[in-house]
Amino acid sequence: MAQRLGVSRRWLIEFEHARVPNPEFSTILSALTELGLSLDVRKNPAARRTL
Repeated sequence: MAQRLGVSRRWLIEFEHARVPNPEFSTILSALTELGLSLDVRKNPAARRTL
C-alpha cells in the first residue's frame, strides 16, 4: 500500500499510529480509496458559527 500511495513503509506505519503531524490531504484521500472507503463532508445545521 505504501508504494501505491507513494510514501515509505515507515511513513505509513507512523500514519497508522497518528504520528504524522501534517499528512497531505490528497494522501489521506488516496489511502481511503485504496481501502475502499470514502469521505463525506456535510454542513451541520446545529453547529454554531464561531468566525
